Amino acid sequence: MEQRELDSRRLQDQLKEQVVLNPLDVQAHYQLASSYLQENNLDLAATEYEKVLELDPRNVTAHFDLGIILQRQGKLDEAIAQWQETVSLSPNFMRAHYNLGLLYEKIGQRERAITELQVALKILQNQKKILSFEMARMDDAEVCLLAYGCSSRVARSVMELARERGIRAGLLRLITVWP
Repeated sequence: MEQRELDSRRLQDQLKEQVVLNPLDVQAHYQLASSYLQENNLDLAATEYEKVLELDPRNVTAHFDLGIILQRQGKLDEAIAQWQETVSLSPNFMRAHYNLGLLYEKIGQRERAITELQVALKILQNQKKILSFEMARMDDAEVCLLAYGCSSRVARSVMELARERGIRAGLLRLITVWP
């Protein structure tokens, strides 16, 4: 067994233990699901993503990843439903629009496919406008403050105050999230 495989098994064992100790730990369930998906263990991955969505129904990446699993399992209608929920929660999730377009094409829904692929292309072409941000002092940061809009000035002051007190803080200021 390779070292990478051993490390993966150890991580999975730790995550399994974590979800037993704290069954409400969304992040542990998500990480466990992701590790199963990496190994192409689709049934276990799907089970864990479903637990994530029970605990956090608005978890965009869990919906997206569950869509991938369902597509691989040939459950195309269910995959579509997951990716539709993904774009409902996060309209600029380009890969979900792209996957929907490909899947609609596969099942013969050409007009829907074209629409979704056009949206994906528009997002891709406007990525710089959609995701405009500024980073400050992130090179050595242990803590990241996230700010948007009028809270940015306060967050910058908090970052500087933290730095003065020896806390390596950085700032991620979102400028444009969606045009």
